[in-house]
Amino acid sequence: MAKNCAMSPCQFLISYCTLAVVSICVAGLCAASGGWAVLLFAAAELLFIALLFVLYARHATDYDRIELSSERLFIDCADGLQLKRYEFNPHWTTVRLQSVLNPKIEIRYAGQCIFVGSHVSAHRRALIVAELRRSLRSAAAASL
Repeated sequence: MAKNCAMSPCQFLISYCTLAVVSICVAGLCAASGGWAVLLFAAAELLFIALLFVLYARHATDYDRIELSSERLFIDCADGLQLKRYEFNPHWTTVRLQSVLNPKIEIRYAGQCIFVGSHVSAHRRALIVAELRRSLRSAAAASL
C-alpha cells in the first residue's frame, strides 16, 4: 500500500525549474524598471517553494507492506526517513477496520496494535482487510 504520487521526481524538478525561470524573468523585468525589491521577494518565494518540495519529497515514498507466510506475518511501515518492521505469528493475529470516520486497518498481536493503510482509499482498505482475514485463515488451516 503506497501513496499515489502525481509527479515523478524528474517532473517535479522540471516544474520547479520552470517556475524559477518564470519568477526570475518577471523579477528581472521589474528590477530593470527600478523595482529591485521584487528580486528579493522572488528569491524568498523560490526558497520557500523549494523547502515545501523537499518536505513533500520526504514523504513521497511512504508505504505499508504486508507479507504473509505460513509461519510469520511481516509488516513494513515506511514514514519519511523512518522504517519500522513488525513480525507477528499469523495464527494469533487479528485484523479489523477501525470504526471511525476515516478508518485505518488495525492489526493486533500480543498486546501490540499497528495501524496501516493510510495511503489507500477507505474502500480499498475494506477489501484489504477481507483479503488479509481470508489469508490468515488459510495460513492457519494449512499449518494444522
